[in-house]
Amino acid sequence: MQAVRLARAAGVFSLLDLTEDQWRHDAASGRVREPVLFLIDVRDAVEVLRDGAGWESEFSRDVWRLERLPGITTPATATVPRPRIRLHFERIGQRWLRDLPKRWLRLRLTSGLSTTAAHTGLDALVCFGVFLAHVGIGRLVDVDRPLLERHLAHVPSQPGGHGLRKGRISNLNLFPGHPAEPLGRLAAGHRRVLPR
Repeated sequence: MQAVRLARAAGVFSLLDLTEDQWRHDAASGRVREPVLFLIDVRDAVEVLRDGAGWESEFSRDVWRLERLPGITTPATATVPRPRIRLHFERIGQRWLRDLPKRWLRLRLTSGLSTTAAHTGLDALVCFGVFLAHVGIGRLVDVDRPLLERHLAHVPSQPGGHGLRKGRISNLNLFPGHPAEPLGRLAAGHRRVLPR
């Protein structure tokens, strides 16, 4: 009953009128945590009924809700279910750079990559996007071996421990800079003619 009162007090016509984060803000106080979490679950169910679930509905989003995607592998070390795992592509500042990481991570997730590894891969691309913005690169076609070498030198100067830096470098090595070729091949000295 408290959930109904909270929804009524919010002055919304539908639970979808507020985002999950807006509903969650009320739960942060702790006093109404359980009813708000119930409203979030109901809101999620209504959204699935409206939009559907699966890659068709999630791919275009800037925040993927992995619980809505079939066949996603959770980490082997997870001792409790993690129902609300998200991949936040909006952290990649360049809109032109978001589609390729989405395609790459969709392929990797559907091939059995764990959600933890997907987060590590996305973090590597967020770091790379920050670097590209810092050096003024505005197109993927402008990425070349010298730029990748500059990025590799830049990664150790960023916050985080050895494991985080290692993950950022190794995942960028796997990321395709061209639909058929990993960026890491450029850094390893393989030649490629970039399309103009």
